[in-house]
Amino acid sequence: MARALRTIGFILSVVCLGAIVYLSFAGNVNIPDFIAGKDKGGHFLAYMALSFLFFLSFCSFSHNAYFRRNVLPMAGAFLLASVCGYAIELCQPRFGRNFEVMDLAFDAAGAFAGVVLCSLCVLSLVSIESRRHRR
Repeated sequence: MARALRTIGFILSVVCLGAIVYLSFAGNVNIPDFIAGKDKGGHFLAYMALSFLFFLSFCSFSHNAYFRRNVLPMAGAFLLASVCGYAIELCQPRFGRNFEVMDLAFDAAGAFAGVVLCSLCVLSLVSIESRRHRR
């Protein structure tokens, strides 16, 4: 199961990154009204999803020493998503878009939230599997 989840996480993270890159360089993108904060909310949600999927690709599904084994994958997923956001922001002026520091802040905040959310989801899944195997 762990290998399948990692594979799915990797494939979806590539798709998510592709969508983020496309939307970052596309001209007129209409953000739906239900996203709070529109542009900044979109940045937050996009990088939350990206770091969630990155962490899912890297994490350890072992119940023993869960946090110790996943500190490096957590940091890696956060940094990778944040660096992707920074690289995209650096390239945007070449495509007629603006470099915005607040976009970077919301990218990083979303990346952090995604890592925390995925960590909680994986920990819950590992706990459920651990209880199931004890029975």
